Amino acid sequence: MNDTSAACIKTMQKNTSVLIVDDKLKLCRSLAENFETLGYQCEIATDGAAAMEFFRSTGIDAAIVDVRLDAESGVHLLETMKTLDPTVPVIMMTAYAEIDSAVESIKKGAFDYVQKPIAFDHLVEVLENAIRVSQVQKARAGEGAPRPERSSTDNLVTQDPALLEVIDKAERVADTDLPILILGESGTGKELLAEFVHARSRYRDHEMIRVNCSAFQESLIDSELFGYQKGSFTGADDTFPGVFERAHNSTLFLDEIGDMHLATQTRILRTLQDLQFRRVGGSETLSTRFRLITATNKSLDTMLSTQEFREDLFYRLNTVTLQLPPLRDRKDDIPLLINDFLSRFFTRDKTPTLQIDQTVMDALMCHFWPGNIRELKNVVEYAAAICRTGTIKLTDLPHSFTAGALAHTGSTPECANVRERMERDLIQSTLARFHRNKSRTAEYLGMTRKTLYDKIKKYGLS
Repeated sequence: MNDTSAACIKTMQKNTSVLIVDDKLKLCRSLAENFETLGYQCEIATDGAAAMEFFRSTGIDAAIVDVRLDAESGVHLLETMKTLDPTVPVIMMTAYAEIDSAVESIKKGAFDYVQKPIAFDHLVEVLENAIRVSQVQKARAGEGAPRPERSSTDNLVTQDPALLEVIDKAERVADTDLPILILGESGTGKELLAEFVHARSRYRDHEMIRVNCSAFQESLIDSELFGYQKGSFTGADDTFPGVFERAHNSTLFLDEIGDMHLATQTRILRTLQDLQFRRVGGSETLSTRFRLITATNKSLDTMLSTQEFREDLFYRLNTVTLQLPPLRDRKDDIPLLINDFLSRFFTRDKTPTLQIDQTVMDALMCHFWPGNIRELKNVVEYAAAICRTGTIKLTDLPHSFTAGALAHTGSTPECANVRERMERDLIQSTLARFHRNKSRTAEYLGMTRKTLYDKIKKYGLS
């Protein structure tokens, strides 16, 4: 490890804990031993169940998770972790052939990803940055002086005509009891739109109840939805009210309904029809009343044709449908969103303290944004926490973003030119960082030495 990395590690807290999850026990132990020599406390797990046991029972500061865990999905494990505690940064490990899964994990909220075989210095740097960003975010959230309250309108930052039309439609149906189905890719702001509707509904004085349907196994979701009676099964030491009960006289937001099993869909349909239910293990029929908002990033039309989603439930949910556009279709909103993220990240008077280098802004405007607004927010907050000058440069952006941007050729000649400028600047800055050590530069940039030499010649960086 170089001196700079070692010096940075010394600034980390001695009790920083890291959860390492990979189905190869030897790799877990090797990484844990290396991290422990740097002062980290490590837990290791070789499957999702063991990982979640550590995640729930210990104070994990960060997690490093393999994309593929034998027969399990590391991306699904990531989603469960982010649902339980979104403040814990998760770094994904991936083989070259699984890059698509790694990109998908960024859409689902991963902090970054590293490729196997693991370059430990690079992993340390990514982990250090992840913890630093997490600490800054927690510190901002815990500042003593209250920030001015933001209405749900403030959170929907846009000048896009299509999205403004969706917002107008949402506002017109907000004060009714009509069920609403929100469609859109991951990270487009479906939960924000649900909050917008709830804030304008007759239930606004009660907390909106939220459930991510993809975060629960089929064996557990009944207990979460319907609750359970004391003594109904081993471990049921007290009666637990489910979300249908807790949502009485409020709004119930069911996210990722496309991930519900058919059996659960049937039970939910019955509850929606009768507005009555029983707790698991209970004999008493309970009544409830709530405003239902559901959301999914899946094509329910396709699921209907393959009989993965009940047609009668679909028609009960989609009385009002709101379709959110992806960020790539509203690129003019990107500068507005960046300004909003920086203002919330830094100040109470909404004045950003950082400038954006023009090359960075061009790269952000040309990016495809598969993770939409969530991905943009992660990139901006990462850069804001890492930046040590008054201007965010390419070197302040997360490695996953720059690697993805360089792999994407650009849909227009302008974006192709941005990619070349970005590539040149990154190679130049990385060469300087590693004192023109070309092997380390090529490894960090994810290219062969021959490719690096060709690009050095192309851009006149000899």
